Amino acid sequence: MFEKRDIPAPPPARLTHDVLIDGQSPIEFTFNGRRFRVHTTLSRWCESGEWWNHISDGVLRPDDRARALWRVEAAPIGAVVTFELERDEASGAWLIRSI
Repeated sequence: MFEKRDIPAPPPARLTHDVLIDGQSPIEFTFNGRRFRVHTTLSRWCESGEWWNHISDGVLRPDDRARALWRVEAAPIGAVVTFELERDEASGAWLIRSI
């Protein structure tokens, strides 16, 4: 009835601790060895972990942490690029994905 398909994994996120914030929002960060300045925040949202697992079996897992995310346009010298920045609310660790 259903067939299994291999879904390609998303590109790996880059772990960085080099994010400069102004209050709660990122304003500069380093990605692949280059420094970027945030020009525009396109959107910001929070995720509360893998809620679908908790709903299905009621078990709270250690990785079910809240995260704050920003989608931003940022640029070094040159063209503006869109990134997704994610901050783990418990540990304060940052993940950066190029969109």
